[in-house]
Amino acid sequence: MKTSHIFGNFISLEGIDFTWKTPFSQWLKRDLTAQGMKVILTRDPPYYISPWNQFREFFESGENLALMSEAFLLLTARLDNFERVILPALKSGHVIVSDRYVDSWLAYQSIRLSQYFKDHNHAMEFLILLQDDLVSKGLLGIPSLTIWISESPEVAIKRASTAEKISKYENLPIQQKVDKQYQFLSKRYSRRIKVVDVRGLDIHAAYRRVLGVVTSHLSKGG
Repeated sequence: MKTSHIFGNFISLEGIDFTWKTPFSQWLKRDLTAQGMKVILTRDPPYYISPWNQFREFFESGENLALMSEAFLLLTARLDNFERVILPALKSGHVIVSDRYVDSWLAYQSIRLSQYFKDHNHAMEFLILLQDDLVSKGLLGIPSLTIWISESPEVAIKRASTAEKISKYENLPIQQKVDKQYQFLSKRYSRRIKVVDVRGLDIHAAYRRVLGVVTSHLSKGG
């Protein structure tokens, strides 16, 4: 990935489902704002802007579109969010905190698209090449810090029992496969992706670890 398209004030939270990414991203906005920073909270896919708010049910539950088409539609949503929301905010000096971003797409869609390739590893390489080409052309920006919230898939999926509704991804076999993809990504992009192991921690203790990593990163100028 071209370093010229990695943004110092751009932070993403990643991990399998039910690893507290959404509350952590909200708490980060609260706490960083309290420190005097201008913070924009975003997510991937960007359900808070049109037309992507109309796609939520489909992305989370629908299966009536070719898998490759769905993967490209998710990529389109990210490109749109980057150009319309993220890039202008970064240029104006905001800190961006994103609840999921590029790595979720790589991890989840490489599993989904494995049938088009020899296996999910080849699917991953295809998606990385596509993404890197967009990054090299300045069409997509990359966070300078990605926190992978690492939790046991077996423990995380148990939290699904308290959810009002679960998506098509939220079952143990998929989560186990996706966890392995995050392991791969964390090694491949070890300078950007920092692993925060939350095994055995409650949500507040886990958040303190995340906040510590983020605060240290921003204090160094991103």
